[in-house]
This record gives sequence, C-alpha cells and structure tokens, in this order.
Amino acid sequence: MDVVDNRIVHDGYDFNLVTGTTLPFDSAKFDIIISNHVIEHVGDENEQLNHLLEIRRVLKPSGCAYLAVPNKWRIIEPHYRLAFLSWLPLFMADYYLRLTKRGTHYDCLPLSAPTLKNLLDSANFNYQDMLVEAVRTTLNLEYSKSDFATFLARRLPSFFIRLLSPLISTIIFKMEVKDR
Repeated sequence: MDVVDNRIVHDGYDFNLVTGTTLPFDSAKFDIIISNHVIEHVGDENEQLNHLLEIRRVLKPSGCAYLAVPNKWRIIEPHYRLAFLSWLPLFMADYYLRLTKRGTHYDCLPLSAPTLKNLLDSANFNYQDMLVEAVRTTLNLEYSKSDFATFLARRLPSFFIRLLSPLISTIIFKMEVKDR
C-alpha cells in the first residue's frame, strides 16, 4: 500500500493505492502491521494521529504492529542528507532546501520520541520501545565480522544505549491494542 505506485515487481502480492490516512480495510483484519518510516510523510500531527488510529482499527485485538520513525533530532536528515534539517520550523526547512538546491518544500515531519509516545497514548496503544534490541540486532547483523561490534552487542549496558537514544537515527516501537 502506498500513495504512489513505485513498484518494480507487480506479481505475487496485492497492492492498494490510497490517498490520505484512512485505510481501505475492514476493522480487525490484520494480525501484523508494519509502518516503516511512513508516519513522517502523512501530514501534520492530526494526520499522524489518524495514521495510528487507523493502524489500531485494522489490527486484530491479539495482533501487533511495528512502527519505525526517523528521529527528529538526528543530525543528518535521511531524505535530503542535510544537517539539522528536521530540527527547523517548516518555513526555514523549505528555505534551507531551496538554498542548498535540494528541493523547494520539506514534506516530512519526523517525530521526537516524547511526541511519538504522546501520539501512541492518544491512539490507545500499549507500546514497547525496541531501541536496545534494535541496536544489538543491528550490530550483530550489519557488523557480524567485527569482533568489536559483537563485543558491544553483548556487553554494552542497556542504560548506556538508552542514554545515546537522542543520537540514534530511528525510533522503533512494538505496539499492541489496549482494550477496544
């Protein structure tokens, strides 16, 4: 599902073209939902909340969802590869894009962890921050031949990883529906 059909492979799965944040599915339809770097593209905070409410609506009561969001406070913004872009108010971000000839309008609204948690609370989700697990898994998978990375994955204290969370590029949550 996407707002633009950018598929290269067309066979073997269903694709739905959508506009807005309302999902074209019955309630309680899915066991698992993955929203991977989507919410920052759906619009303002109201649309972001609606995105989460729609995930909640179509998720089965026993289901779970994965939500990954670029950290608003990361130094290099991932879409345009510009330092501090996501830190700026939108009018300044637009100016920064024009000044650097990378675009004319900044259409991403990355979230900070506290803002995302507030939205998840408003959408009535139980959620678990997966930062520590994600860092350990990334070190093991991406740097499997590095003894140092393996050492860090096994020995780095969880509190230290959490302490570094403002510097980590992606916020990841596992979500489950609270009582409907």
